[in-house]
Amino acid sequence: MYKILLLLLSLNSFAYFDLTSLLTYRSYPSSGGEVAIESGKNIVIWRKEGADKKSPLFGLIRPKLKLSTSAVINTYDVSLEVYPISFIGLDFGYRHTNSNYSDFDFYDCESINCTGDMKRSYFGQKMALGYKNFIAMGQAYIFRNSYNVQDKTQQVAEFRFFSRANATSDQNYYARYAVGYKFDKDLLVFVSEYNRFAKSKDVYRMNLLTYLKKVDNQIYTIGLGTSKSTFIEEGFSAILQWKYVFKASKKLF
Repeated sequence: MYKILLLLLSLNSFAYFDLTSLLTYRSYPSSGGEVAIESGKNIVIWRKEGADKKSPLFGLIRPKLKLSTSAVINTYDVSLEVYPISFIGLDFGYRHTNSNYSDFDFYDCESINCTGDMKRSYFGQKMALGYKNFIAMGQAYIFRNSYNVQDKTQQVAEFRFFSRANATSDQNYYARYAVGYKFDKDLLVFVSEYNRFAKSKDVYRMNLLTYLKKVDNQIYTIGLGTSKSTFIEEGFSAILQWKYVFKASKKLF
């Protein structure tokens, strides 16, 4: 994977960098935030002759690096996105998370591993469709996880989904679907997330109505709805996000 990324980063024809930063807040099941920065290199591999810049008739490859932190939980994510055509994508990657936090409101960190290293290799598929002002997007991922934790007899805290994974290793299936309507530069979108761990059997669900407003290079998002997991009861959830686009990506979603 790393050799492939280095090779692609060395290519210059039809290639340019993108760069964005994100600040995200989640209210449930406990209040918390995260800062992230993401960068990639877009390499256009084909384009229909004579197509204008807004045409979706092109394909690209995008090696990507994402770094995120909440001070005590830190993650790096390296992946290769392949778009045979702009609205269909494949995603191959590796993610490493280190947690030094043991004060979660929704975990008993004496009976579950809240700290340690979480390593994930993953494969995902993405698709986006549109008709006039209506849009629909979907993505599905398979993660293979290994956990380097202190007590290998206890389950592991998977705080992104407020779920519990099997000790030492597990596999999870993640899906996200969205349908929305575009108002000029703004979007009203219904988003649904689902995640299930294969060994622990924990399930997570979230449904949000979100509004995205674009102002120059900034995108403001507010999402309101509900979320729950196998051992956390359903509750009101608010998601707030601020995104700043330093250099835009060629990918559509």
